[in-house]
Amino acid sequence: MGELLDDINETGKYLKELISKETESALVAQQIETARRIHQDFLIKKLPTSEHYELSVFNAPALEVSADWYDALEIQGTTFVVIADVCDKGVGSALYMSVFRSLLRYSLQRFSLETNNKPRELLTTVAMLVNDYMAENHGQSAMFATVFIGAYEEQTQEMTYLNAGHERPFILRTNHLEQLEVTGPAIGIFKASDFKANTLKLKSGDLLFAYTDGLPDARNNKGDGWGLEPLKKLLLIADRSTLTAQTITETVVEQIALHVGGTEAFDDLTLLALHIQPTP
Repeated sequence: MGELLDDINETGKYLKELISKETESALVAQQIETARRIHQDFLIKKLPTSEHYELSVFNAPALEVSADWYDALEIQGTTFVVIADVCDKGVGSALYMSVFRSLLRYSLQRFSLETNNKPRELLTTVAMLVNDYMAENHGQSAMFATVFIGAYEEQTQEMTYLNAGHERPFILRTNHLEQLEVTGPAIGIFKASDFKANTLKLKSGDLLFAYTDGLPDARNNKGDGWGLEPLKKLLLIADRSTLTAQTITETVVEQIALHVGGTEAFDDLTLLALHIQPTP
């Protein structure tokens, strides 16, 4: 009887520990699901629309939540597009993503409406303000974000851009491909960092294609990354008569999936395409 009671007690203790672990696991899963829903809320569902251009975006987290984000908003005739990536991945990085994204969007809205800044001045001012706040208040966490911001003006057909340490986007022209340069460091590392902005023409039929490092780093079961060469080829051979922001985004996603196969995602992946509608 004593041995039986010992066995019962031991079994009860084991079941109690198991239930405790399962309860904790359920709570963690619930919290992660809440974080995932909050992250999805940060990714806008309704992109700006215009007869002059079209936008397409794609986001896929490597884990439960993504540290990448995209944004797009139209303010007084200027369309802003943003694609960004917080270092590392997972819940912690996603938390910082929410701070970065909120500060950036608020600053773009505020300074676009309250000042008469030219696009270059606007983008550099916003980058410096967000950078200094994050470096001063969260610098000890060693978290930072790479960010690309484009400001497209329909009236002039010009896009002013600032690239803070981010992967270099491509511009597909009529018969050639250009790659934009990096114009400043990642945001959130050092206070008083120097940012600059460039301006270029986006003419009829041109396409801006931006991405996070989850694109070149997409790995197959051998550990080989997809790289940038396949992307360059896809852009150059695209049928210009049927090209849209949506079709090129879908094609890139399909080709990455073929390369990766069933291998677990190595990093978050985000894509953004801006296509200037061809004139008849």
